Amino acid sequence: MNREKKSYKNRIQRIQLIILAVLMLALMVTACGSREEGTKEKDDPREADSITTETVKKKVDSSVIKDDKQDNKTDSQGFTIYDDYVVTIDDLINVRTEPNTDSEVYMVLLKDVDLHRTGTKEGWTRVKVNGSSFYISSNLVKETNVKWATPMDADKISHIVFIDPAKQIKAMSEEEGNAPGSDKKKAKMAPANIGISTGNYEYELMLDISIRLKSELERRGYVVILSRDSSTVELSNRDRAVMAAGSDAEIFIRLQAGSASSDETFGAIGFINTKANVESEKIYDNSNRLCNLVLDHLADGTGCGNRGIAVTDGMTVLNYCNSIPAAVINVGFLSNEKDDKRLSDSDNREEMARYIADGIDEYFSYIDKN
Repeated sequence: MNREKKSYKNRIQRIQLIILAVLMLALMVTACGSREEGTKEKDDPREADSITTETVKKKVDSSVIKDDKQDNKTDSQGFTIYDDYVVTIDDLINVRTEPNTDSEVYMVLLKDVDLHRTGTKEGWTRVKVNGSSFYISSNLVKETNVKWATPMDADKISHIVFIDPAKQIKAMSEEEGNAPGSDKKKAKMAPANIGISTGNYEYELMLDISIRLKSELERRGYVVILSRDSSTVELSNRDRAVMAAGSDAEIFIRLQAGSASSDETFGAIGFINTKANVESEKIYDNSNRLCNLVLDHLADGTGCGNRGIAVTDGMTVLNYCNSIPAAVINVGFLSNEKDDKRLSDSDNREEMARYIADGIDEYFSYIDKN
């Protein structure tokens, strides 16, 4: 009888242990499922690390996420070495700080942006952005067939251009001096304008055009400095001007997209300091020439309309960038539906960059001859 009681008790204990083990396993599965779901929400399913399910594999040619030219040399990080250029093939492409989807997104690019490729590894392409290495999923870029500056062309470089893409994500309501020695103050950075019909933000559109312009000018042998290569920076108008004045740049151009009180206002307009401004009196003629040439090429090439040049001493960025020819180019009005839609098209932005580069070319052609 005692043996039967003991055997029965042992069976009960075994059943309890089995039930406990099942419950623990269920909890572990639930926890793992939650973590995986959170990761998927964070990732862009187009990126290399995310291309894992059979469904996605059928939609994406697997050859595009493998490294080509395996006979190329590899570097110490295991990357197949390249020294050429690629172009983004889709909108809203993540540029990451490391070659994996767990790393931070440094910036987001739109379609048709040219990038300097330095290597590939396991579905990731390493690119140079303003001198530093970043990473893009290889299936989101393709090789370009454009002619880029060769090392021999680089030896011919004689001009340096500073490009300032207007605005940033964070507006800065704190005030700063409007001009050297002036008691007048203005907000450090006004809020970005927003497309009346598309909802696109000025800071992203201007960064996109500026990156395209940088690529175009570098093809032609220029050195280009950008005030920012991300929209998360916190730079005031004075910061940007001082940065330009303290560099080796020979000209300063800000690209912006305005907003007018009337939704019928459209086209390109330029801004420069007045000739009476003693701080920038010496550069007035060349600022005027630069602004005119860029506006003429931009308006004639794209048909966007030329509203001419407005002279003003009210713009902080021009008042502090008073040692080199400087112009603010308003490429259109986001308050106008036609301009807004024109700026939202990547082909139009590519054209704009090319025509602005033509204006810069003509400016330096004049300077070199005189």
